Amino acid sequence: MSGPSSSGSRVAPDANGDREPPDVFFARQPIFDRRGEVAGYELLYRATEQVEVADGDRTSMSSRLLVDAVLGIGLRDVTGGHPAYINLPHELLVDDSTNLLDPNAVIIEIIESVQAEPVIIAACARLSAAGYRLALDDYISDDPRAPLIPHMHIIKVDLPAQPPARLDELVRELRAAGPHLLAEKVEDAAMWSRCMELGFDLFQGYFFRRPQLVARRDLTAQQVRILALFNLLQDPNATEPTIVDSFRTDVALSYKLLAMANSATVGATGVESINHALRLLGRGTIARWMALLLAASTGRRSGTNEEVLHEALVRARFCEQIAEAGRLRHSAGSLFLVGLLSHFDVLLGMPLSEIVTRLNLAAPIRDAVIQREGELALPLRAVEAYHDGRWDDAASIAADCGIDRTVLPGLYREALGWMQRHAGLL
Repeated sequence: MSGPSSSGSRVAPDANGDREPPDVFFARQPIFDRRGEVAGYELLYRATEQVEVADGDRTSMSSRLLVDAVLGIGLRDVTGGHPAYINLPHELLVDDSTNLLDPNAVIIEIIESVQAEPVIIAACARLSAAGYRLALDDYISDDPRAPLIPHMHIIKVDLPAQPPARLDELVRELRAAGPHLLAEKVEDAAMWSRCMELGFDLFQGYFFRRPQLVARRDLTAQQVRILALFNLLQDPNATEPTIVDSFRTDVALSYKLLAMANSATVGATGVESINHALRLLGRGTIARWMALLLAASTGRRSGTNEEVLHEALVRARFCEQIAEAGRLRHSAGSLFLVGLLSHFDVLLGMPLSEIVTRLNLAAPIRDAVIQREGELALPLRAVEAYHDGRWDDAASIAADCGIDRTVLPGLYREALGWMQRHAGLL
């Protein structure tokens, strides 16, 4: 996607007679394997405005426009090279434009509204023969789409819609058919544990996007030092010598500070000291960097932990961008912290209220993070709605922030790119 348009979706032919792709809301939801590593992302998407569709459904796009939009997003940038699970409607499954999608980059999901009629069975057989991997979405017991199973590589079992007493039997039936099984809508640790025992291969749901706090963790000595330096940088009464001395007592943080400062002064003579780095970067920039270090300080023991960190970084940058693009630009720096801190309970294994009390934060930031209240909570609420695919809510809240709804997709994509560039540097 070339970027957001201030004029909304565009479906009129251009000078060459080709249609331009519409602006598209899109977000991603991770899918994990049994080791807890990311195995792909399901893409959630919808046109930002009404576009031409075959059946008059405002929430879907015609096949050609949908493919153009998906291609324009830049799948590798969005998924980091992992497969993209893409929901396709009836008209796209029987449309030859599907061939524009790279079989190695996508997994085509057959959504629950698609019936197992002869034309769809033939289309699935054709796509599978062409090297595409197919997934049957929202599968349940006695599903009328069972005739499609021979052409499927993955079956996504809708756990909430499945009677618990029938789950074991359903898994045995599907195992005998051969496809990999994906447990969909895993909401808690108990359900995840049961699905592991039943032999599911893949997992998706809010339990993995925002893992529950199983046990409270104490802060490590390094995290305590980072917190202390963050608070010192936020204190207007703290003198420069005091801040410099605090850095000097931690060799690792001093080294990282100098490395970051030198990275920010490409082409200059280089950073000569901690004092020089402090004056060059400014307290606000260093405080933001300290918050990022705190977010990354929990280690990366699994793909789920890393994914939570990545989502925290995307939230931070997305909130900051919404502020910069709208009427809250004067609070952009604060909103970066709001987005980042909103995920700290999972990252640090502590309640948000306890974390915030340890930080020297202004009251508006505390209210936004803990209560989701106040003006600074608006971008965070927009970001959370966008991540969940609640597009109308996201657009409405974005309007309260002073930005047009069509700006959101471009901001989200940039936030993803920013996260991918910075996550490896922490």
